[in-house]
Amino acid sequence: MLGNACLFHRIDDIYRCYDELMGVLDQFVERGMHCLLAVIPGKLTPEMASYIRRNGNFSVFQHGVLHANRGTPARRDEFPADIARETMTAELQGGKLRLEDMLGSRVEGYVPPWNFTSGPALQVLEGLGFRYLSAGNAVLPTALRTLPARVDTLASYRPVRVAPVEHVEKHLRKEVAARGTAGLLYHVKDIPPDEMPWLGNVIRRAAPLTVPPGLWPVFLESRSAA
Repeated sequence: MLGNACLFHRIDDIYRCYDELMGVLDQFVERGMHCLLAVIPGKLTPEMASYIRRNGNFSVFQHGVLHANRGTPARRDEFPADIARETMTAELQGGKLRLEDMLGSRVEGYVPPWNFTSGPALQVLEGLGFRYLSAGNAVLPTALRTLPARVDTLASYRPVRVAPVEHVEKHLRKEVAARGTAGLLYHVKDIPPDEMPWLGNVIRRAAPLTVPPGLWPVFLESRSAA
């Protein structure tokens, strides 16, 4: 049913409008492409919420609550296992309700900050009615349907270094061959402004294999649990 559509795009750390981000989001709108937005509920501004509501090309997953590290430097996690279950539940539910109120739609997916969260946090998410999880490689067992985003548009974060387009395409092909689908990850805030044309080229070349907005629900239901 999905045909050749096997790729999804995920932009992390969404909460405010700024020129570089809006330019990237506008490219998805202009091309009629779908994009998954990982939105930080505790920081989301009314201006950004309004932009998301106006555009049907975007789906929203909750991205933590404040995107604050309460784990360790080696294993960053907003909701590590030593946080009380009651605290996790209250904070994650509060973030979910704030997103749904500001966006006017249900939020059923979660993107953990730093692509990882603890087993107890996953159990809390399941209990709060979340159905989908988009993380990285280190996903603990969960009943949530998973959409890993393993291909990064940046080759390095310290120092920041973009990946050549050919490098991105190679990794996407490898991921699709191994798993049947691939998630392309963007941290627009970390990409130098003079590299925005490069990023536009990545989006353009990925367009033919991108899951279209109308098939996104079908794609979600095709995902399996970890």
